[in-house]
Amino acid sequence: MTCSKSRVYNLLKELRCATALEIATRLGMSRKVVQTYLNRLAAKGLVEKRMLGRRAVMYCAKEGCPGGAPRRRRGGDAYELYTATRKRLTHVLEILRREGCVSVGSLMRTLDVSHTKAYHMARILLLTHKGVKVKIGNTAVLCRDRIAAEETASRLRDAIHKIAVQNGMRYATASKVLLAVLKVRETYELFSKFIPLRRNMTRFPPLVLTFVRDILRSLYGEPLKAGNRRVYVVAQQTRAEHGFEIIDHVDRYTLAVNLPNDLAAVLQDASNETVLQALEQLLARYRS
Repeated sequence: MTCSKSRVYNLLKELRCATALEIATRLGMSRKVVQTYLNRLAAKGLVEKRMLGRRAVMYCAKEGCPGGAPRRRRGGDAYELYTATRKRLTHVLEILRREGCVSVGSLMRTLDVSHTKAYHMARILLLTHKGVKVKIGNTAVLCRDRIAAEETASRLRDAIHKIAVQNGMRYATASKVLLAVLKVRETYELFSKFIPLRRNMTRFPPLVLTFVRDILRSLYGEPLKAGNRRVYVVAQQTRAEHGFEIIDHVDRYTLAVNLPNDLAAVLQDASNETVLQALEQLLARYRS
């Protein structure tokens, strides 16, 4: 077997039963490629195909496979995948202990992972009460606790207010503030932890502008219309409360579902993890 096919087969043996999409997600491979491997394994009699409902197909590793099946190494691919996830979570906790707060986007760049994986780690930390989340504009900021979240919000607000006052701004816009941020090293380094900035920037992407606008709104209230622009009136006395929501939990919902008989039969002898994965797919229609 090829290396990739062996990884697919080893993970399927670990899970006992799984769909091609589930295996592809875990191994970071294309679903189409994984499905091709599984179909070849099924043709050789190493894997059994079972239907989930009318369309979905679940693949199950056969017990007592004939010779030629790959031997599992101690601590195979599935275990290595979980180990890698645990290592990433440990790395995130170290970053939070050191920095206090960091954006999900920064985690993506630091850990070299997709947005889905970075966001998933943030959800795990909220579920295990090892972190909190703050949303500033459209940027999700992960913090080690509420104290760190409050301190970070205060630092961001104080930095922007100081820049607006020192530059004599009566009316502030996000782009004008950002151009001033780039000129102050300390402020530039602070904001770079949460939004992608470069010293030579002259135009800013919507995500960056929205981040600063939300902070300006928390300082000076709703903006005024000036032609096609929205400007914030800089006041000496800023608003006391930052107004950002600090989230320390993940919403959960309870749903009652009637399983089709064929699905119930397939899952009867499956592992708990496989059952949960199948139910998650079944409940996907309820996701927003």
